[in-house]
Amino acid sequence: MIKKFTIIGSGAAGVNAALTLLEKGHKVEILDFGKSDSIPLKKSKTFKSVKSDAQFSANFFYGADLEGINEPNDNEVFKYPVRRPSISTVNMYDNEEDTRQFQPIFSNYKGGLALAWGANSIEFNQDDMIGFEYTKQDIEAAYKKAYKRFHVSGPVKDDDLSSLVNESHKFNSSHDMCSADDAFKRYAMFKYKFFPKNKNVLIGQSRLAIDNRLNSNQKCNSCGLCIWGCPSNSIYTPLNTLKDCQKFNNFKYTNNIKVSHFISNNGIIEYVADTSGARYKVDNVILAAGAINSAIILLKSLKENKITDKNLIRTAGLLDTEVIKIPYLSLSKMFKPFTTDKIQFNGLMAMVKNRNKDFPSWTQVELLSLGSLIYHPLLKRIPLGVKNGIFAFNLIKNMLGVATIFLPDKHSDDNYIEVDFSGPRDKVRYSYSSTKEKKALKKDVIKKLKNYMRSLGSIMISRQAIEAKHGAGIHYAGTIPIRASKTTGCVNSDCKSYDFCNLHVVDGSVFPSLPSKSITLNTAANSIRVCEKL
Repeated sequence: MIKKFTIIGSGAAGVNAALTLLEKGHKVEILDFGKSDSIPLKKSKTFKSVKSDAQFSANFFYGADLEGINEPNDNEVFKYPVRRPSISTVNMYDNEEDTRQFQPIFSNYKGGLALAWGANSIEFNQDDMIGFEYTKQDIEAAYKKAYKRFHVSGPVKDDDLSSLVNESHKFNSSHDMCSADDAFKRYAMFKYKFFPKNKNVLIGQSRLAIDNRLNSNQKCNSCGLCIWGCPSNSIYTPLNTLKDCQKFNNFKYTNNIKVSHFISNNGIIEYVADTSGARYKVDNVILAAGAINSAIILLKSLKENKITDKNLIRTAGLLDTEVIKIPYLSLSKMFKPFTTDKIQFNGLMAMVKNRNKDFPSWTQVELLSLGSLIYHPLLKRIPLGVKNGIFAFNLIKNMLGVATIFLPDKHSDDNYIEVDFSGPRDKVRYSYSSTKEKKALKKDVIKKLKNYMRSLGSIMISRQAIEAKHGAGIHYAGTIPIRASKTTGCVNSDCKSYDFCNLHVVDGSVFPSLPSKSITLNTAANSIRVCEKL
């Protein structure tokens, strides 16, 4: 039986839900705000050629109104590169927002936040899935489909991470690492011949959603524009899957719509309303607007449909991966030339053992060499002044790298999104604080990683650690969590709403806990899992 589905949002979860339903023969429409980038890059462009074209470079890097220039006192590390138009701290909704404790990052663009992700694609294993109410086996087939859509590249031969990750996918292509990353990996292997492997830390090649298939017209050409917007479309974004959706006659994409809430009749959603009050007739609804906006839409729907009469209502929880960046010096690369070849994403990653049973057993760390543009905020932290700081930096830059730690998160009653409907404008408040358990985990991970890096001839400069503000990690979850019953959660194991019988939620908001791994591939796999059953 052919059904009609309306999907809210065009991020990784939304477009993968759409494609899955289309392949099953259903009719699908995506409603989206959906702005588009005004300065697309040509395939022939490289980082050097963009920089050499003064007029194009100024508009591309800084924006027509210089909106890309950061304030001198700003914590730039989570805003670089300066041009990421899809990323904003301003939501598309006209709400009054209290962001003192938590500053969420939004995307008002077609494709969502995954337009600017780091492409890391590692699946959750059973140990990661704390409280998920479905098993790794339940989602195995969906992961295989997600890997194919993302064109994930990784180690062709198993590395130290392979058995730990327990991947559903065998990599047929591998991405090129920069020379610094490759040298570090070889050095690590050399050390292992003489010393036992460190049981607390495992290192391996990163798994990246970069198309490196030999015959692909999207094959990576190492142009150096990874973090600025790939002109070859080698890096997976939801726009890739959206193009596949548009090949189907029974698909429709409608943008410039700010979905506000649902209008239901006895728990059956009949209309989707936008912020202007316009109504769109629907049969089945899939909410995929991201963990922040999906939660706000659902809260407003509960209020508008008088499921609650309270003027102050909140979600069950708010989860985010806190991020710590720590520079390190690799002594093995002393006096070797500094190169900026190959990809600008991390070529290596590590997993650090954790013995706290409240969290997954391993914490993800990205190891990034300075082939990218990350050195700008680090340069400011050299206490020698600008001129001497640049001189000192040039002496050590060939040895310099950055370890980026992503901390997992678990439910806390103190972390939530709250909407106050009592005033002339809806007021959204974000409450978030780090738990004692999370602080202890951070300390333990840094200590183990520091010892491991020292064994490989690298010195971590922990005093120069850069800790992001709450919300800067952009891995949001937990606001509409999967639970076994309505009394404790919002959706069941198949992500079906307890309040609206024709509503499913498929983005990161349904994860009841948040592993340290990037969630883009994992939200896509879950949306595929859910939609295969519809």
